[in-house]
Amino acid sequence: MNAISLGKINEQIRPLLWKNNSYILNSFTNYTTALSCLSKRFTSTYKINKTLTPKNDKKDIYKYYNERLREDIKPYKLIPSLPTLNHYVNPLDMTKFAIKYILSYRFFFIYMARTTFQAVRPLMAFCVFGELMKLILATMTSGVFAFFFSFVLAFEVLYFFLQCYISYTFLTMFFDVMF
Repeated sequence: MNAISLGKINEQIRPLLWKNNSYILNSFTNYTTALSCLSKRFTSTYKINKTLTPKNDKKDIYKYYNERLREDIKPYKLIPSLPTLNHYVNPLDMTKFAIKYILSYRFFFIYMARTTFQAVRPLMAFCVFGELMKLILATMTSGVFAFFFSFVLAFEVLYFFLQCYISYTFLTMFFDVMF
């Protein structure tokens, strides 16, 4: 009973062992775990020409592992074959990051324009519009316009304080650390 069960087990396992032995016997895939990604890439792309020609003698066919590594795996082939290094040193990703970094400065310019406008807004309201209204109303000397002139002066002062409050609100929205 043991021999039969062992025979059945051996028959079931034997094809799997043959597959594993073919991997072990292949000298190019039996690498260390550190170079496993290189070995997979190397065995899938590199074919050995076993026919003897004047260019390809026995010394070229039977090379040691270290010699084959030095000759066939160059530094420019190393980067695409290492996935972790390729993840961190991908030129396309580096370019995307640089473009995003440079384009993020546009938000600083937008915020500067907003806050500068809000800071200068009371001066614009007070100086430009106030002086224009004073100039226009000072040229018109009449009883009705005298009342309107005093109303405009009152409105100008109130509008100036309103502009100061709005500017303070906008400045505290963007620079909430300062206030």
